[in-house]
Amino acid sequence: MSAAFLLGFCGMMIGLTLDLQSVLPEALAALCTGNRTLADSMLLHASLLPAANLLMLVGSLVGAGLGRGRWSGRIACCALMLVGMGIFEWLGPRLAGAAGLSWTFPAMVAAMTLGMAAGMALCALPQKAATRLPLRLSTAGSTTRIERAVSPSRPAR
Repeated sequence: MSAAFLLGFCGMMIGLTLDLQSVLPEALAALCTGNRTLADSMLLHASLLPAANLLMLVGSLVGAGLGRGRWSGRIACCALMLVGMGIFEWLGPRLAGAAGLSWTFPAMVAAMTLGMAAGMALCALPQKAATRLPLRLSTAGSTTRIERAVSPSRPAR
């Protein structure tokens, strides 16, 4: 999924360049600081940065096509990256304000990038856990328990 992140980030940056033809970076960062709900902020984000959102999603889907695994999981990761980008853009000004920091355009881009990374990490957690902790259900009589699965290449400890 690293290709999905890299191509998604490149798409976001190209999209931001296109979107900034119609709005100044400082004005965009200022609009993000309003007292909005998460849903309102996500809609505003999508309407002000359509190219950044679309090209990030397209780039991440192209990158996901280079990966392995089920398509449904790869598409879910791309969607989580997009959602993470919007959530962190909404959360960023609140955290910056609480820390006494100003919210600037570079901080907004950093928050969006961190949101993409968080979305990808959230998607990768179950996959990593499944490969590191192979478990199986064992039933003996009326008792069911969860045991560590033993594979021929990986003996039990």
